[in-house]
Amino acid sequence: MTGAKIIKGSGPGGLGQRLSGPLRKVLRRIFSRYKDTPLTYEVVFSDGGVYRNRAGEPELSIRFKTVLAEVRTALFTDMGLLDAYFDQTIDIHGDIAALAKLDAHATEDLATKNSGRPHANPLNRLRNWWHKRRYDARTAAQAKVNAEAHYDLPIEFCEVVLGKTFGYSCAYWGDHATTLDQAQHDKYDHICKKLALEPGCRLVEVGSGWGYLSLLAAKTYGAVVDNYGLVKSQNDDMQRMINAQGLGDRVNILEREHRALGADGRQYDRYVSVGVYEHAQEKYLEDWIRSIARGLREGGIGVLHFIGHQQKRETNYFIRRYVFPGCYVPGLDETVHLMSKYGLEVLHIENLRRHYALTLDCWAENFTKNWHKIQSLDPMRFDERFRRRWDAYFRLCAEGFRSPNNLQRLYQITFSKGNTPTYPMRNDFIYRQTVGD
Repeated sequence: MTGAKIIKGSGPGGLGQRLSGPLRKVLRRIFSRYKDTPLTYEVVFSDGGVYRNRAGEPELSIRFKTVLAEVRTALFTDMGLLDAYFDQTIDIHGDIAALAKLDAHATEDLATKNSGRPHANPLNRLRNWWHKRRYDARTAAQAKVNAEAHYDLPIEFCEVVLGKTFGYSCAYWGDHATTLDQAQHDKYDHICKKLALEPGCRLVEVGSGWGYLSLLAAKTYGAVVDNYGLVKSQNDDMQRMINAQGLGDRVNILEREHRALGADGRQYDRYVSVGVYEHAQEKYLEDWIRSIARGLREGGIGVLHFIGHQQKRETNYFIRRYVFPGCYVPGLDETVHLMSKYGLEVLHIENLRRHYALTLDCWAENFTKNWHKIQSLDPMRFDERFRRRWDAYFRLCAEGFRSPNNLQRLYQITFSKGNTPTYPMRNDFIYRQTVGD
């Protein structure tokens, strides 16, 4: 640990004085895990003591303001540190994404992580277990509450952060994409091409957000679209866009969740869902895949776009606690197995992991650049806690998708109902330029 050292300080007496010795030992052990990272960092304790991993100007500084923040970090490690940061009893100076870089250098390589059991803090595992029980989406009503907890946001906030397409999922950074708006448009067009849409195709989109894909499919490709959405504010905003583009006869919004698909006997030529399958939850993945099979006609084509793991594993507690209540990051293996069980033929799988890192970079930049504008929308809602939480969400996730040993992926699975006799046998048609691109 060359250059690493504790510089003792003097601070408050009482409880802090009595806890300082044992706490420092625990915290030193936690932070010394990262001692060999190329990043130079320091930890400043509430009594003024300082730990540095090496000499030199720190690129990251973690400053404890209270003994309680130190206790939370000692008990809950990374999650305790973030809890205290969001509560403003820790300050972080420097790019918060560096926390993910520290962890990447301190943990196993990709093969080891994939083959072993995750080494999560047992207290965080307990919190994760309780969270799953609390936000269990066994009913459509709870699924709606879970969705609204994250997505019920002012459209002005969404536009300044997400851009003109309101695309809240991984963009597609092809050869010609130089802006977020272009990359998001290209993502939706990429999906429309995979669906092999034709004029008059009946398409169902489950979980449309603000509807850019549905509108594109109707306007450019001539599809007739039913749209399943649970969040009323999103549906209202989408309806205004439908009316503005004169597409009321081609795009129809239904306030329903995925489990209602096919229950009325209606079947579609095409199916698509972008960035919503993660909300199905582990126990209910089969309900989701079953609904696809029920809602697609024989020979119909679908695309499922989702954040996933290559194999089944537990979902990170941070994402559940602070970003998407009740979510579950599915395994590619369990998803493909369920598709097989319900007679869906997998035609193509694409992994867009690195595209998501670039997308999250853009969201983080837009969020930071427009923070004062966001705050002016509602200073009570968009307070310092909100700023810290969303900034950490964007920047830590971006670094995660960029990391050489992170396990999260972004998959697009193209599939058919039954063994397709008509879908093109080569994929080059997906990459041909569309008129009007």
